[in-house]
Amino acid sequence: MYGETKVTGIVLSAMPVGEYDRRVSILTCEKGRISAFAAYARRPKSMLRACTQPFVYGIFTLREGRDSYNLVSCDEPNFFDELKTNLDATYYAMYFCEMMEYLTREGCDEKEQVKLLYV
Repeated sequence: MYGETKVTGIVLSAMPVGEYDRRVSILTCEKGRISAFAAYARRPKSMLRACTQPFVYGIFTLREGRDSYNLVSCDEPNFFDELKTNLDATYYAMYFCEMMEYLTREGCDEKEQVKLLYV
């Protein structure tokens, strides 16, 4: 088992995996775009339920596995509540998240892209 690392990033997309798990795509400053699995994130009382939604910006704690990352926790999350009330802004935000997911790569320094998406 490998150690834990902290990365700053934004959740670009989330999709269900199995019964209770969720796979998230995170654009990070340090490691570029990565995929991480959040175990039991779809359970009603899960601590990871809120921070595995799209548009969440925060400091994510990841545990590196053999093939992928596992999401352990999220510190200082910013949920962008104004997007929940404005449908047009939500559409634009989804468009930019899809564009960043297409244009970014894993293992690259993506600080400028994270800053651009955050603004």
